[in-house]
Amino acid sequence: MSNGTNRVLLLIVLLIAFSLRVYGIGWDSGFYAHPDERHIIDVTVNRIHLTLDRGKLLDADSSPLNPRRLENGIRLSYSYGTLLIYFLKAVSNLVAKVLGQQYAEFESIYVVARSISAIADTLTVLFIYLLALRLFGARTGIIAALLSAFSVIQIQFAHFYVAEPIMTLLLVISLWFAVSAIQDHKNYKFALSGLFLGFAIATKPSAAAFCPALLLLLAIRSLESRISGIFSSGESIASTLMLVVRRLTYVLPATVLAWAIWEPYALLDFPTYAQNIVAESQIQRGIIDVPYTRQYIGTIPGWYHLTQYARWGVGIPLGIAVIFGLFWALFRTLRSGDSKYAVLLIWILPYTASILLLEAKWLRYMLPIHPVLLILASAVLSNYLLHSRFVTRISPEPGIFIALKRLIPYLAIFSVVVGTLLWALAFERIYTRPHVWVTASEWIYKHIPPGSTIGTEHWDDRLPLPVEGNSPSIYKYYTIAMYDDLPPDEKLQQIEDVLRNSDYIVLATNRLYKSIPMSPWRYAVATRYYQLLFSERLGFIKVAEFHSSPSLGAVPIDESSADDNVAVYDHPPVVIFKKERQLADWELRALFADSLLAPWNPSRHGKVDKPLMINPLTILSSIGLPYYRGIINNSLISPIAWFFILELIGLLGWILFAQFVYAAQDSGWMLSKLLSIVIIALGAWLGTSLGLLTYPASLWVITIGFILFSLSFALVNSRSLVNILRSRIRRIVLLEGLFLLLFIVGLLMRIANPDLWHPIFGGEKPMELSFINGIQRSSNLPPYDPWFSGGYINYYYFGQWLAAVLMRLTFVGPAYGFNIAVAWIFAVTGTLAFTFGYEISRRFFGETFSQIVGFLSTLLMVVVGNLDGLVQLVQSFASGNLSNFLGNFDFWRSTRITGGNIIHEFPFFTFLYADLHAHMVAMPMALGLLILAAYYVFISARKSRLIVIILASMLGSVLIMTNPWDFPTYSGLFLLAVSIRALTSCTTLPTKLLRVAHDSLTFIILSVVFCVPFFVHFKSFYSSFGLVHESVPVTLILIQLGLFFAIVLSYALVTLLRDTHLRFILLVALGAVIVGLSLNRLSLGLLLALFICSISCLWQSRNKQPLAIWLGLTSVGLAIWVLIEIFYLRDFLDGSTAYRMNTIFKFGLQSWILLALGCAGLLPVTYRSITKSSLRASYLGVCLFLITSSLIYTVAGSYSRLSQRFPVPPSNAGLNGEAFLTTATLTNVSGQTLSFKYDYDAIQWLRKNIAKPDVLVEASIGPYRGFGSRISMFTGLPDVMGWDNHESQQRYPDQVFSRSRDIRNLYDTSSIKTALELILRYDIKYIYLGPVERLHEFDTGERYASQQGLEKFDRMVGPYLKLIYSNRAVKIYEVKPSWQWPEESLSKLEQ
Repeated sequence: MSNGTNRVLLLIVLLIAFSLRVYGIGWDSGFYAHPDERHIIDVTVNRIHLTLDRGKLLDADSSPLNPRRLENGIRLSYSYGTLLIYFLKAVSNLVAKVLGQQYAEFESIYVVARSISAIADTLTVLFIYLLALRLFGARTGIIAALLSAFSVIQIQFAHFYVAEPIMTLLLVISLWFAVSAIQDHKNYKFALSGLFLGFAIATKPSAAAFCPALLLLLAIRSLESRISGIFSSGESIASTLMLVVRRLTYVLPATVLAWAIWEPYALLDFPTYAQNIVAESQIQRGIIDVPYTRQYIGTIPGWYHLTQYARWGVGIPLGIAVIFGLFWALFRTLRSGDSKYAVLLIWILPYTASILLLEAKWLRYMLPIHPVLLILASAVLSNYLLHSRFVTRISPEPGIFIALKRLIPYLAIFSVVVGTLLWALAFERIYTRPHVWVTASEWIYKHIPPGSTIGTEHWDDRLPLPVEGNSPSIYKYYTIAMYDDLPPDEKLQQIEDVLRNSDYIVLATNRLYKSIPMSPWRYAVATRYYQLLFSERLGFIKVAEFHSSPSLGAVPIDESSADDNVAVYDHPPVVIFKKERQLADWELRALFADSLLAPWNPSRHGKVDKPLMINPLTILSSIGLPYYRGIINNSLISPIAWFFILELIGLLGWILFAQFVYAAQDSGWMLSKLLSIVIIALGAWLGTSLGLLTYPASLWVITIGFILFSLSFALVNSRSLVNILRSRIRRIVLLEGLFLLLFIVGLLMRIANPDLWHPIFGGEKPMELSFINGIQRSSNLPPYDPWFSGGYINYYYFGQWLAAVLMRLTFVGPAYGFNIAVAWIFAVTGTLAFTFGYEISRRFFGETFSQIVGFLSTLLMVVVGNLDGLVQLVQSFASGNLSNFLGNFDFWRSTRITGGNIIHEFPFFTFLYADLHAHMVAMPMALGLLILAAYYVFISARKSRLIVIILASMLGSVLIMTNPWDFPTYSGLFLLAVSIRALTSCTTLPTKLLRVAHDSLTFIILSVVFCVPFFVHFKSFYSSFGLVHESVPVTLILIQLGLFFAIVLSYALVTLLRDTHLRFILLVALGAVIVGLSLNRLSLGLLLALFICSISCLWQSRNKQPLAIWLGLTSVGLAIWVLIEIFYLRDFLDGSTAYRMNTIFKFGLQSWILLALGCAGLLPVTYRSITKSSLRASYLGVCLFLITSSLIYTVAGSYSRLSQRFPVPPSNAGLNGEAFLTTATLTNVSGQTLSFKYDYDAIQWLRKNIAKPDVLVEASIGPYRGFGSRISMFTGLPDVMGWDNHESQQRYPDQVFSRSRDIRNLYDTSSIKTALELILRYDIKYIYLGPVERLHEFDTGERYASQQGLEKFDRMVGPYLKLIYSNRAVKIYEVKPSWQWPEESLSKLEQ
């Protein structure tokens, strides 16, 4: 573009920028809704007066020009720079002389003040353009000017007369002069840079943080040189220091002079000036505890700044561009030493560090570095455009591809600019309406009778305002001092006083009810007050609510998570409540029962155990979603849709990964299926957890972004992708065939028994399905716990999150999706096992051998069972009952050989039992991590290995949140691969150590960072280890691991007997067995012996690939069992006979996986190593016998497990996991039948008619006892207490069992008052009365609830309850709002 065109464009941009900033300048009708602006204006008008008395003028204590003077013996406080007030005073007086004195008075001076801000910020746009022009050219300058003109953070603050817009202008001018001085080699420009920096400091003292930045810039000789050469490019350090000193002689006097001109009284009385700054700093750092900074307690420095800035300050599109710009600048600075980027980074670094040290994190603190961030974003967009032009110019591809590739960067720039503009226009809408306080005040005068008492909050503005000639004095006011630190009982008394004395309660902003919940140790009762007030349970109802949110068209934007800089001053939410009934004391005590018991610590940073409850603010802002039914719910169409949609997503993932893992035998085809879903699920989870988006919007945004990015990548790399596909097509077809076969097998197993509950062998499907439904109904994270109302899921729930994501992506409902997910995970796990075996083998062996290893990996991993099938066959034969072998086969005992105290699952049992539990969902992730470890070792390109580390860290973080038991093992193996690669590829020891440290730390840090939001909320109740008392029976070891023992031992014998130097190892191993036998720890001795053999073979074959990998896996698998025999993790079973159950269960499954993958390679290698044909045949015969014996369980166990259904299974259930409810029945101890078909009908009604997930109560009876939590399981509605046994492992047990007792008491008691107290305490909205609640009996024959207790609910209908649904066996009652409860009925209860 020509210079003339640039000038025209710039002029248009500046006109648009000024229009956006000056429009709506009287947004608050002169009521000064911004407290800082009000203070500055007040000081300007009422505290600053011109005097000609020289004596007074130079006396800092009495001068009327000093805002910090003494007045009546009190030192006035003012923490901003005096440039703000002097400049406004001068300009307003000039305007007043022309337009009238009112423009210098408090009522109208805001017009002048805000006009100054608007002009200043428009000039900021101009200087952003000029700075970008100097550094990167006109294109970058125009883009930066456009983005600046449309930036909401600038537009909003230009509507206030506060320090930041003017300070930002002065700082960007200072930087522009510094860059000009470096480029033009003109030292006087450094003086001008210092001059404007001094002006900035006189505007706000925090601008002094830019002084170190300017000092560093003095050392830069040229912007054309590398930054690394500043002190070495032909100049000595001494000469560079002399240059700095010479330039400093220009900068320092100018800075001090400019500051002193506008801050004369800081020189005359520096201690007072410093005291103001120190006091303000202590407030911002939380040292001085003031209420208005408590909203930032617990927020993460840096992350909070970035998310608020990206989401609200500039909008998501520009926020993403800024992040890319920062990374691009760091890359260019560190990699290329680009001085232009270094200058910008140096400029913002000290100030950024200074605000990161503050606990207060107002968005306005980002404004001074905003110009640099915009320029960096513009530079990366401009560079992308230039790079694309260069690439397409030399590309040999057809013209259409070149045109499309050229279009992509323009689309990127267009998306960022238009996205920023749309956010600006959405925000500008608030200035088209009257201020919310004005509207609310008009409503108050119209609807609230004079003489009424209005409850208002301290530390906030009082409504109504004096509008339309009305006076606030016609009302009485009662101040609600919610920030006061009072013990719980006194705080409740304070609240009672408020409720008793107020006719209306007016909340002028969300400041208090947003910040108070941030300190649960301090404000448990106050937090509960706001929760109850908004849910209309304190006798007050919401009669009016006023919002003026930004909006796109008619769609408002939810700002509930926005900083108060964004969502309070110019458009605060106002809520008005009216009293309907005065609650009785016992009602209030019941409502506040739990909060009164909460620990109280009246300090800013109190320590309290995580309450594991949803922040009431979240409940207020987002109450959840309707039940997710899905769209495709059919036993035939659902799995087809599932298959093809996920295949497409996997293909898109492969497009991204193929070029980075090109050296892989399948170019990452199979792993892409997993990684694509993990990336989408993790991205959606992070977006929701961090409050950037709500669910499921986060999922669709990430998915669409993933699709568009993949398609763009495919467009740019189409030729190479086609070539890769052609070269790998046969292997891809093989993998797809295996995957489809396993998927069909998994579906057939689920069709054979789709039921999601069984009273004996139902497993933990109720918990998993309830969690999935809870996730599907939670718009925020962590998701609410359907089995503990008011709480969030305190469990490693990412597996259920992943299942929920899969169901959303495929449009399949939970009833079908649960079973299809099990089949899909089975197929992915089996195919990944093949991929691992094939990938390891194909680099060193032929196609046939590699395929054998691959199929063996799948077979041993997910198809075979343990040898208990053979044991049961022999027992059946010995008892003469072979004909009934299948009918009598006990699939369960094969994983409980010692009688139930120890669980020793294997993968096939996991998929056969079909609990969508953590250990199942984690299997493909564990295999994915192992495959990435293999890729890391074998791939040579450094960039590709970095991509592998990033992908591995994603899997690692997901593994932590899915099944943390697995993370140490599989992450350890990945780090071992990192070490092996570094030690074998780097030449010098320091290089090796640096590479190991760099790549290992990158993996660990990213793995942890990705899951930080999870651990912010999660609390583990078990973290210590104990010593094992006794070994497991050797029969368990031989039955569980016999096949693997045989393969490892065979290889060890073949290898060690051949090597005369290693034969002694066999004696050592034998010694371990003997020692174990003598200590009555034979299992430990046997495991240790085999481990010694395996590790010795590994050492002997350490330089032989892939043998070392297979032996490494078997050695680690055996080592896990050795450790299991020594240590156990203390959990809720500690002290019982089953104290090791989870340790053996979780770690034993890891051992199986590693042994299976290792033995899949050792088996054919051993066969090839045996030279004698007779021995080879014998070895093969033994292996075939053991594998066939292991397959007995696969056949017989499947028959046994899949036939375990209710006596009358539903016909044509297919994959419908809830169809069993239509025919299922139970019989209680008295012989009465409980039919669930009536529950099924009620569940359908609840799903259809109850969209809001309010609290429901049903019988708290675990699924192994009577299916009490079935309603919350199938609807996702939050139950007061679900499966108490499982919840007690995840929560504070006393709370769990207290709730369980209270629920039974609710159903059992005949007292209406007791029932009402429990209803109030637990916020119950719906009471469910079905077959379980009516007829469930304990083993003793005692009924869960008495007949009188059940009958009272009908007596409560009318005054307190409403019957909203009934059929032959079910009644559902809705609790009426407590303010509607008739006082005459309540008074009778108290008699």
